[in-house]
Amino acid sequence: MRIRAFLMRLIALPGWGHCRRCGRPWRFVQYHTTNFWRSPEGRSGRGCFALCEQCWESLSPTKRLPYYDQVIDGWIKIASSDEERANHEADRLLIHQAVLEGK
Repeated sequence: MRIRAFLMRLIALPGWGHCRRCGRPWRFVQYHTTNFWRSPEGRSGRGCFALCEQCWESLSPTKRLPYYDQVIDGWIKIASSDEERANHEADRLLIHQAVLEGK
């Protein structure tokens, strides 16, 4: 599967992200959106994705967490301020909760 994912990433347009587990680019697979925050009115919210649907379904909630941590660590690495890094760390708690709840 890794060789196939590598080849798929070569033919995907530059800039396409990929599943953190199998490496297949989002251009070719459906990602699983994890909604981790909703406004009280339900009109707005935030979500993220680290896994394709196939990988999401094949893992238990606790085994999914490291892949989400990779995404969050990437956000923190490129954050432009301490406040932004702190916000991402706060998001980490919400994302962990959502993943463990199977969202």
